[in-house]
Amino acid sequence: MTNENLYLEKINKSNEALQTVLEFLDYDFPFMSRPPFHIMKSWIKKDKIQGVFLTNGTERYGYVLYKELSEYNVLHVSYLAILLKFQSSGFGGKLIALLQEISPGSSIFLEVEDPDSTKKVEDRSLRLRRISSMKDMDSLFSRM
Repeated sequence: MTNENLYLEKINKSNEALQTVLEFLDYDFPFMSRPPFHIMKSWIKKDKIQGVFLTNGTERYGYVLYKELSEYNVLHVSYLAILLKFQSSGFGGKLIALLQEISPGSSIFLEVEDPDSTKKVEDRSLRLRRISSMKDMDSLFSRM
């Protein structure tokens, strides 16, 4: 699968778009690692956070929810995920590169949960995988 024709589609305030991103969040980020849906929905509707889907116009490959902190020249990423069936195919790097185009010259601030702060084996494994994915993008970040 080529990722050359991908672009970022703004998550609008329609119920369909909000429902889609909330379903993605429910799968990618268990309840304890995110605020309740009604709060997240309110944030999006009030533009307290922005969101985009990574898409080719037909299929959605991933998404990111972020806050632009223009006074600090930073995009603070709250949630970023590539759908499971598209992971390890370069879509995460493409998403980050396109996100950088939203606010050229801004830094992108990402956080990952500490793997040692959980006792659950599956949570630790997921956190380690997320960190590994970010390390795989080191070459992308060094070009920005």
